[in-house]
Amino acid sequence: MICERVRVIQERYPLPFLLENVVHVIPDSPGQHSDGAFLNALADRTGCGLILDAYNLECDAHNHGFDIPAFLDELDASNVRDLHVACGVEHNGFLLDVHSRLTRASTVALARQVVSRAAGSAQVVVYEFMPEAVPGLGRVAIADELRRLRVAFRN
Repeated sequence: MICERVRVIQERYPLPFLLENVVHVIPDSPGQHSDGAFLNALADRTGCGLILDAYNLECDAHNHGFDIPAFLDELDASNVRDLHVACGVEHNGFLLDVHSRLTRASTVALARQVVSRAAGSAQVVVYEFMPEAVPGLGRVAIADELRRLRVAFRN
């Protein structure tokens, strides 16, 4: 079903198309593919690229015991075109992906690890935050964060 939808989008819009690993709000039910194998199959069957959201991986590890190293070992990193970094809040022991904070050092380190595995295929690192977070973060802090990330990902 997803492959067919990707095909339709790719036919309609002759631009690169990327799919992102999503955060699991609830634990996944056992399936035919692991998360890495699923993303690999989508990319192989459709030719789409991937957005790898490092903070989504951290949320899944914290909330559901997701095995990030196993996922990264299985994922074909050559399909990763964009990396997303973000940070949310913890509520009642649950890490929420609400894009409202400055990135954690662990998120940046994880994204840097993916960049090293992606062998030049990753082209962009995106710092995600919600517009509603700007007053709480402050424009100066956001600008400082962007400078910090630029240095962290400079080759």
